[in-house]
Amino acid sequence: MELLLVSDVHGRVRNLEKLLKRGGWDAILIAGDVAPYGDPAAALKVLERAAKRFEGPIIVVPGNMDLLASVMEARRLGNVYPLHGGAHRIGDVWVVGVGGSPPTPFGTVTELSEEEIARLVESAFGEAWGGDAVLLSHSPPYGTKLDVVAGGGHAGSRAIRSAIERFSPRLCVCGHIHEARGVDRLGTTMLVNPGPLMLGFYAVAHLARGSIEVEFRSL
Repeated sequence: MELLLVSDVHGRVRNLEKLLKRGGWDAILIAGDVAPYGDPAAALKVLERAAKRFEGPIIVVPGNMDLLASVMEARRLGNVYPLHGGAHRIGDVWVVGVGGSPPTPFGTVTELSEEEIARLVESAFGEAWGGDAVLLSHSPPYGTKLDVVAGGGHAGSRAIRSAIERFSPRLCVCGHIHEARGVDRLGTTMLVNPGPLMLGFYAVAHLARGSIEVEFRSL
């Protein structure tokens, strides 16, 4: 199975459409922050454009800068599956998703307590049974290479880290921290931040039985 991994679009529809013209993936995973800066309700419009370009499943979680209702409304598009405490199955793989982020200094629209994130991710894994699991979260797990901000501190979610340690998904796809593009591991789980698509960054994951390969690419 080949998955297109995208995060932090921030309304750059031209980048998204340019990428989707290339096609060839079994599904697209979008790790939040779909809407442009300053217009959190516009996430739905961006996802509508994506749905017209790609016929396969598009699985998305809301970012801290997306209005939750706008992302969740995208379920009416038919091939878009918004997750926030839920799961969606693709073949033998369950994608479990939770969006938003822990509180930030900026007071963005979808910020959650660690307790709320823990409840949502628990609910998401509760919907998945059998097969492999992929965790799609906007926030990276705390204390990894993927949650290090420019000043050197960690800004990820402790609840996301705890869920990975408990449930051991094969893969965790996240975003949120633009400068922390890369890969890391937490136990047996591969962690991937594909980088912000607003700057032209994305990744492709090849899932096979017993192996995962990730390629980092740019437009």
